[in-house]
Amino acid sequence: MNKYSTIILAAWVSVCFSCSRLESANQSSNLKNETEKTDIWLMEDMKDAMTPGVFSPGTANAEHCAKEKSVKTHTELSDDTSYATVVWDAGDKFTMYAYNALSDRFNYSVYTTPGGGASAQFNYNYTVSTGPCFSIYPEATKLSLYNNEPIFGVNVPVTQTATPGSVSQGAAVSLCKINTQVSDFHFFNAVSFVKFRLLGSAVSSVTSVSLKGISALAGDSVLMTEEDGTPTLTREIYFDGDITSRTVTLTGNFETGKDYYFAVFPGEQSGFSMLFSDGTQTKTLISSNHLPLVRSVISDLGTIDIGDTLEEEERNDAILYIEATSGKTPVSVAVIPEGFQEEELDDYELLAKSGIDAMFSTEPFKTYKEYFNVWILKVASNESGASITDGNGTVTTARDTYFQSSWGTDSYNDMTADLDKVLAFVEDHCPDIVNGVHSAIDVPVLMIINDTRYGGICHTYSNGRCVGMVPYINEGNGLTWAYPGIEAASDESAAGGTRTVTSTEKQALGISTGDWKNVLIHEFGGHGFSRLLDEYWYNSYLSVVTEIASHFWSVPYGLNISASYSDPPWKEELLDNLPTLTSLNPLYDRIGVWQGGMVSVFNRWRSEKISCMIDNRRYFSTWQRMIIVRRILSIAGETFDTGTFFSKDDPSDPLRDVVSAYTMRSATENIPPKLMPMLPGPVFHE
Repeated sequence: MNKYSTIILAAWVSVCFSCSRLESANQSSNLKNETEKTDIWLMEDMKDAMTPGVFSPGTANAEHCAKEKSVKTHTELSDDTSYATVVWDAGDKFTMYAYNALSDRFNYSVYTTPGGGASAQFNYNYTVSTGPCFSIYPEATKLSLYNNEPIFGVNVPVTQTATPGSVSQGAAVSLCKINTQVSDFHFFNAVSFVKFRLLGSAVSSVTSVSLKGISALAGDSVLMTEEDGTPTLTREIYFDGDITSRTVTLTGNFETGKDYYFAVFPGEQSGFSMLFSDGTQTKTLISSNHLPLVRSVISDLGTIDIGDTLEEEERNDAILYIEATSGKTPVSVAVIPEGFQEEELDDYELLAKSGIDAMFSTEPFKTYKEYFNVWILKVASNESGASITDGNGTVTTARDTYFQSSWGTDSYNDMTADLDKVLAFVEDHCPDIVNGVHSAIDVPVLMIINDTRYGGICHTYSNGRCVGMVPYINEGNGLTWAYPGIEAASDESAAGGTRTVTSTEKQALGISTGDWKNVLIHEFGGHGFSRLLDEYWYNSYLSVVTEIASHFWSVPYGLNISASYSDPPWKEELLDNLPTLTSLNPLYDRIGVWQGGMVSVFNRWRSEKISCMIDNRRYFSTWQRMIIVRRILSIAGETFDTGTFFSKDDPSDPLRDVVSAYTMRSATENIPPKLMPMLPGPVFHE
């Protein structure tokens, strides 16, 4: 079936295949978690659990569906301005599952139309007399239970057929659920849609167009049903053998000005690329714009001009991605790849842009973005990934990568690279260093590693240099971090011991759910550029050191942590002015002196209860923001002014103040990603 249509199955069952109106749109967390995997049965191995029905002939006729939840439904794929007629295609199939209470089994049957058009003949097997009953388009092959609810294994095709004004047959994965006998089935889309048009004389030679995202776009997935009957696609749980792809491809002949559609997984993509090929040449266009993929909604990429030829444009080894427009001197940042082979450097560019965008959507980098030059540098490795160690620095699996990065699979303290080679490469290839705008000391380095293992660390130097190492963790899928389970019973001293943090308290702080970019913001934005120390702690770890030596480095480090409760660094500017600050914005009442930080539950103090330096949320505390802005303006050759800072400052935490505590998770996801451990603190080099 090209899209959505309505059928009536003879006298016994009436089925309508439709979707909520597809609105134009201009937003995953998806973790394959071994610990959440359930017992899965392939249908051909389920003879004791499934009872196939006996097929009988039936007749189906297309019609429009009724209104659902005040949202108009159609038999057409539509946006605000155009409609595409939809009919059944020959060979279209859907699977019906019905629960039989007597046998405590799901019976199933596959409905197939040998013909097509608005009216089609179908095969079906029995009267639906009890619920629940599920129908899946296209034919589903896997069924299991999760939390006592059925889940279905479905496939969004990685390769789809380019059809002007329509979606490839079998791509619009949809679900119908009923609990009692009804005359009509209403199918709801489980996928999102991406629309585009092509312009340029090269269009006539194009034979495939691919969309590549930061995380999975197509392939195998698990389909679940919400209470209201609408579907959810999730990769948080999975069937054995499931495979997903970050790329989905349309193949066929393309025409100028026609609308074409990809059917893809819902979930936000923070960057994407488009590849246009004639079978011999490929042109790649890369965008770091967010692509919000919402279930049953069309995201319109608009008209894409691919020009007169598919010859790839020459790519520079140094891309000025963000250019400073303020300050006497630009604040320069260098991004480098590690473990990307030559053919993977476009992927690296996409990741670099999306990671930098995430950092500069976080305050105060967002407000002070105009001060920055961000250079994306390129160099290829002979092999992909990074070397694996035993956790103590001994390499057990070697990968031939340019900077020789390595770390343990279950221990991250030994995460390192050939730092001398890193710093020499940046010094030789970053234009702001080569042209004398900055010395190498003043350009922090972000290394993005082509490895999906968990990790992240920052190597920092007393003179201001740093190298933040961040892998593409879990292929961009979801990660969650938690506030510590215990905290000091008193903020004043260690004498009161510890207490358990309640689940209600944690919910009030919000659940920090994100992905590898949250690690980037913490490791590079927090440790690397801003020179902040960690503010989390390990259970019952007691620090007895009374001084923080890095406060007195030539470029001070860790001023966000105090060794004194009564006289922290933020006392004069923040604590002594709290009444004035809270009159400016009530959110400043979060400022205080909280015990716990720098991996110790005692004898270390921080300025707010929660921040990026605890659970990787996209929020820096007020004092941290002041430290960051001071560093930006110092490098830019401007003077920090407290009044100006507060006139520009935004003290809101996106997790607590902008949306619900589940912000970092797609609205279509109802399973939180796997809880991840805290990463090690920065490695200090004198």
